[in-house]
Amino acid sequence: MSEITRHSGWFRPVRERPWPAVILSAILVCAISAKVGWRADLPALLVPAILGPALAHIDVALRRLPDPLTFSAGAATLALLTAASVTMGLDPLSHALAGMITMLLLYGGMWFIAPDQLGFGDVKLSASLGLILGWLGLRAFGVGVIAIHTLGLLVAGVLIATRRASVRDRMAFGPVMIAGTLTSVLIFA
Repeated sequence: MSEITRHSGWFRPVRERPWPAVILSAILVCAISAKVGWRADLPALLVPAILGPALAHIDVALRRLPDPLTFSAGAATLALLTAASVTMGLDPLSHALAGMITMLLLYGGMWFIAPDQLGFGDVKLSASLGLILGWLGLRAFGVGVIAIHTLGLLVAGVLIATRRASVRDRMAFGPVMIAGTLTSVLIFA
């Protein structure tokens, strides 16, 4: 049985309603492309814009981030940034790797401390997002991490205030991780 067939239940939300993810991806790709213009790292910067809306949709619906998408995002981002480093230099690549390691340590630590509040899929997703934020530099990394947690706090506050969730409920954190990262990309790229 193929990996996609075995995990096809995880893709059900996107299969049933693909247009929100497709339209949001198209808007994000256009926005990032217009901001960055053509340069060697553009394909890597587009990875969260292309996969992010589908991942967010799945996470909200199922409270899961599927391995085929999180691993593909990480592998594609690393490969594309490595290719970009040929023309843009090795410094940004070393920053990207440091960003990945830092995000993995940060989210891995949070998962270890409170595994019922943060899923391991969020830890895996943090690798590709850390690569992007690290590539863009320390300020972008800091703003991205702050944006992730500020958006998470705002979303949780709205859900609790509207009684759609309680303080004990588990929130889909993948969407705010993606949104915070994309916010930083749009500011610093």
